[in-house]
Amino acid sequence: MSAQGGSQVPSAVEVSVTDEQSAVSIDGDDVVSLVRFVLADARSGGRVGVLFVDDPTIAELNQRFLGISGPTDVITFPLEEATGTASPGDPGRAIDGEIVVSTETAVRQAPLYDLETLEETLLYVVHGLLHLLGEDDLQEAAAGRMASRQRQLLQRWMARKDR
Repeated sequence: MSAQGGSQVPSAVEVSVTDEQSAVSIDGDDVVSLVRFVLADARSGGRVGVLFVDDPTIAELNQRFLGISGPTDVITFPLEEATGTASPGDPGRAIDGEIVVSTETAVRQAPLYDLETLEETLLYVVHGLLHLLGEDDLQEAAAGRMASRQRQLLQRWMARKDR
């Protein structure tokens, strides 16, 4: 793959998937494919671990690391600062991080957004990846852009997968 503008584009992507829950049937190969798709779209590479858990597990992590009580949909842990010459959100970044997803939260939230549970679960994976790539959703405008981008990426991956 060649980079535009002379920037270096990491090509190696190492993905591990761990499934420690029973609420949603997870296809590890699909998760790996999705992670690779999102990182290729961002012209990025690196190492990403994706862990699927239940609500009690993510609630414990939420309390321990973020000081927030109760379960949440996804928590992202950058393991190292992203490397490369690009700034956050720019191509050329190599990421290293973990994404923890609560499938029980996806089961509860999916009907509210008229989504299948698996689609909601995979949307959380994309959301976590965007955070590792440097995007944030703290302000309303940024949150709207991020939500739109994650839906678009998931829809493009799903359309490509179904071919």
